[in-house]
Amino acid sequence: QTLPQQIAHVPTDDDERNIYHYNARSTTYVARSFSARRNSLAGKIASDSCARRANLRASSFAASIAGDVRI
Repeated sequence: QTLPQQIAHVPTDDDERNIYHYNARSTTYVARSFSARRNSLAGKIASDSCARRANLRASSFAASIAGDVRI
């Protein structure tokens, strides 16, 4: 079985425009879905726990620095 011959496609201005529009659409879609996920309950819980973990890490790091300074 022979593979179909690939015809080299020369990009045109229309292609560029379509690619740009597709990218713009997909980024807005991603942003919208992200905000929806963040506003949902599971997203809230996940972001809260993530923030709590970050704060914990920062406070323990600060405490370790303070301990080094005290010693």
